[in-house]
Amino acid sequence: GVGLLGLIQATYLTTTPELIPFARSALALARNPDQEFPFLVLSINVSRIALQALRDGLLNRLVIEEENVWTTVNTFYAAVLHHVVGRWRREHLTITSSGCVLQEAEKTARSSPASLVRGFERSLASDFSVQSKQTAREQVERDSKEP
Repeated sequence: GVGLLGLIQATYLTTTPELIPFARSALALARNPDQEFPFLVLSINVSRIALQALRDGLLNRLVIEEENVWTTVNTFYAAVLHHVVGRWRREHLTITSSGCVLQEAEKTARSSPASLVRGFERSLASDFSVQSKQTAREQVERDSKEP
């Protein structure tokens, strides 16, 4: 199991302004009647992939570059989730495909973690507008000020 890490990473995904547009897009796909999947269950499985990659030393280079273990592991988690959701969307997958998709994602994540993260960062920069990220940032700020 991943313990609290699974919940922490889901929270990270939904409270980090730069990631919120992606999180919303992923959740919309999870709720799509033709392709629906249990988003949090998938997220926890991706947390397991990220934790195992960290334990196996596969993220060491990224940790050194970032100089922050938390940021690295959370970004890697989001990159793996992005990979899974992207494949789900492109291939019009359903819940019956989840096991195979997670196995492929783990193999990809373990073989080229840096490439996965770089691709995710490029996607964030190109697929989601500055306005959508700014709107998310303002929403997070408003929510954090509420009593």
